[in-house]
Amino acid sequence: MYKNLLQIFIASALVQFSLLAQNTLEISSVVKGNYEKPRSLNISVNDSGKELFAFEKTLMPHQSIPNIEVLSNSYIILVYSLEGIIEIYNGNGSLISKNEFYKLPPYNEQRILFDLFDSGFVLLVSESQKNKIYILDNSGNINYSKDIKEGLVKGLAINKNAKFIACSIMNWDIDNLENKIIITNTKNNSEINFYNQFENGIFNENDNLFLGLTNKTAFIYELTEQKTLWTDELDDNKLFIDGEISKNKTLLVKSKIPVLSDNEWVYDEIQIIQKDEIGNEKVLYSSDLSVKKIELNKVNSKFQIKLDNESIEFKID
Repeated sequence: MYKNLLQIFIASALVQFSLLAQNTLEISSVVKGNYEKPRSLNISVNDSGKELFAFEKTLMPHQSIPNIEVLSNSYIILVYSLEGIIEIYNGNGSLISKNEFYKLPPYNEQRILFDLFDSGFVLLVSESQKNKIYILDNSGNINYSKDIKEGLVKGLAINKNAKFIACSIMNWDIDNLENKIIITNTKNNSEINFYNQFENGIFNENDNLFLGLTNKTAFIYELTEQKTLWTDELDDNKLFIDGEISKNKTLLVKSKIPVLSDNEWVYDEIQIIQKDEIGNEKVLYSSDLSVKKIELNKVNSKFQIKLDNESIEFKID
């Protein structure tokens, strides 16, 4: 599905994940230096092993290490969630734009989520549980903004033409925990609200279906009829690695909970599942091999999964 090379973090017995890049670009970043002093951040972007561009920038003392992505015009976006700063660079390392979003001093429950679309990116900026979405073009110009429901932000997704933005927000009090998804229509500012949650999500090509994923759950929501078509929940020893949607078919990748070996995560019992619109499923691939690297890519109408050095192609029926 969209976005970042797979990383699995286990903290406080909770497994969280970010989804895989759906192209052949690989982003590498190396930080050198002492946290108390200026450090160098070396960024390189490779396509199928060939370096496209590389540059170096300086991080100030105590500055966080940014999330890095390649925009559709080949500019580089750096997102400093702790500081609320967005920087955009060209391939030569020249700064194109810089935006600062936080209005409060640091550490006021601040977070930035972001997602890319065909001609720009969307931000979900949260401070003290007050949340606002922004749509920016590839040069960092703000074209749209809107305040949305307050609460702790969990997920953000945008469709390819920026008409729909989905946000996952959590609220709780002593007696109640509420997970709610808000899908905003940016053309008329209308909203769809329903109870559920996601950490990563994607709209299909027709923009009538939305796939939401956490590490334990997957669901399809139908925007026209405004109803959940199916939900899949995993047991305690399994997790979803990634997912994709094409028209009315869904592709899900799952495995056993990974184990840490020699500072690398190892995955067992990999399965690739296809589901139709009402949740009927069939197994497209199953393996008992232990792997350290899993990548799911969408190339035109086909899907490619890489398990370490093995590459397998699928076409959703």
